[in-house]
Amino acid sequence: MDENSIELQHHFQHKKKELSMLRAAVRTQHHRKEAAFQDVKAIKDKIIAQSQKITVIKAERDALTSEVKVLKQEREKLNLLVKENASVQKEAVEKKKEFILDQKKDPQKIKIEIKRLEQKLETEVMPFPQEQALTKKVKELKADYKALEEKNTLWKEIKTITSDFMHKRKQAQDSHHKVQDKAQQSQGKHEQITAVLEEITSLREEEKSVLAKANQLKAEHNTMKQKMELIIKELQTVEKSLTSQQQQFNDKAKEKTLEVQEKMKAGKKLSTADILAFQALKE
Repeated sequence: MDENSIELQHHFQHKKKELSMLRAAVRTQHHRKEAAFQDVKAIKDKIIAQSQKITVIKAERDALTSEVKVLKQEREKLNLLVKENASVQKEAVEKKKEFILDQKKDPQKIKIEIKRLEQKLETEVMPFPQEQALTKKVKELKADYKALEEKNTLWKEIKTITSDFMHKRKQAQDSHHKVQDKAQQSQGKHEQITAVLEEITSLREEEKSVLAKANQLKAEHNTMKQKMELIIKELQTVEKSLTSQQQQFNDKAKEKTLEVQEKMKAGKKLSTADILAFQALKE
């Protein structure tokens, strides 16, 4: 085998070793690239999940906002009723001060006393002046009883007005507290949305960085594959050349062998050149 063939053979072995090492590097790079793109996908999934979360929170916030709107309308109606009844309540309080019941006078006792005196007038014989005095006393007691009954009626009306006013005012206050509570909940939902949006922004920045790294690894992987393909093509070319040279060498060896055999059959003496060439071919 000539020097050119030996050199070509060495080059072929060197390239095979280089290809083997490059294949291992390509496999490693492939895993790194795939891991990076998996990281990108994981971040994308997080962004999708957070976006869906925002959709849910927005729906909850909008529902609360609608509730606040309805509650405000109810509160306004109640406030209007309270305002309208405020003057009636004030008047009732003034009347309460003016016509407050005398706790010393008991309508029931007065009624019993009237009945007793009327019965006495009907059943007992007494001097006329005494009868006149008792009749006058009964008249006064009846007047007191009537006044007390009127005051009792007024007291009940005042209590009803006051109770109704207090009830409406409490309803208005409760409605106001509900509005505040729902508005606070709605604001809380808005703050949640803001926080999630900030998280999404952060994730998008992270995604850019990881995607850039993944794309770089992909580009490096492609470059290494291209280099590997070039080496494979080069090895194929060298292999063809070696095969061709080997075929030529085999043909030449066969031809020289036949030539030597013919000389030996013919009894011709082999030259030193023939012997050396034949031995070289065998080697």
